[in-house]
Amino acid sequence: MKIFKAICILSLFSIQFLGCTSLENGTDQFNGIPAATLARPNSLSANDAMTVEKLGIAASFKKIKAGEFEMGEAHGSNDAVLRRVRITKDFEMQTTSVTQLQFFLVMQYNPSAIRNKEECDSNNFLTISGFKFCANHPVESITFNETQNFISKLNEIQNKYTYRLPTEAEREYATRAGTPTGYPYSFGSNDTNKLGQYGWFKDNSEIRTHAVALKKPNPNGLYDMHGNVSEWTQDYYRPYGQASDSIDIDPKGPTYDDVQNSYYGVRRVIRGGCFYDDADLLKSAERQIRTDEDSNSGIGFRLVRDIRI
Repeated sequence: MKIFKAICILSLFSIQFLGCTSLENGTDQFNGIPAATLARPNSLSANDAMTVEKLGIAASFKKIKAGEFEMGEAHGSNDAVLRRVRITKDFEMQTTSVTQLQFFLVMQYNPSAIRNKEECDSNNFLTISGFKFCANHPVESITFNETQNFISKLNEIQNKYTYRLPTEAEREYATRAGTPTGYPYSFGSNDTNKLGQYGWFKDNSEIRTHAVALKKPNPNGLYDMHGNVSEWTQDYYRPYGQASDSIDIDPKGPTYDDVQNSYYGVRRVIRGGCFYDDADLLKSAERQIRTDEDSNSGIGFRLVRDIRI
């Protein structure tokens, strides 16, 4: 089975970390997880899932400033035809995909298919009461509904932020990071050799996920926006339709009523491409669709958060 239910209270878990490394400043770390966490792993709780001091870069967020951009592709079909979009409010996006350890701390199970020691990157394998993890690999094999359960629990256990999935427009805007529409990737060029510096895909991944933040970040400081795992967005899918001169302000996609009887049915948009995809599927504007109950080892998610008023 892909889903392992935890049967013990988290504070009683016996955690074994395998293979610590050393940072340049001499601080022990576990592929980005701070030394303090290693010293007292049994003390980890759901509240630590988004705490940088406990889980490092995976718990960090980058501020994305409001602005306008051209969404879609210059020579795209009506599925991705260019349109002008305005994002009116700043938002914060998670620096990496949600990791297996983060998901477990909140949900107390790990749905990921890639979790065995031989599948993990160096210094990433751990066990929690016999359950296997690639700790800093993205959580995957996760349905849309599971992302919503995770987000609901995360929002219940703290009161500073409201966490959510990004809209499709926010995801593309954060990915592009100001690069012109004519460039297919956030780093600019249509060079698949250069793509390998920024993301994991069919040509360099060994057909498995890898720990987050090992590649170069995009200009917004976000890692793995191209490849590793495709990521759920909040939006239902529909083709963009005809080009328009009007500006689409904070688009949130169609409603359930709009799509339930449509040709494509009730499907969500996933973005970014994954470790087994060809380079074309990692483009900034590329759209793929899945039902809410679809899951596989190439689908994960990352969060957006807003400060609660």
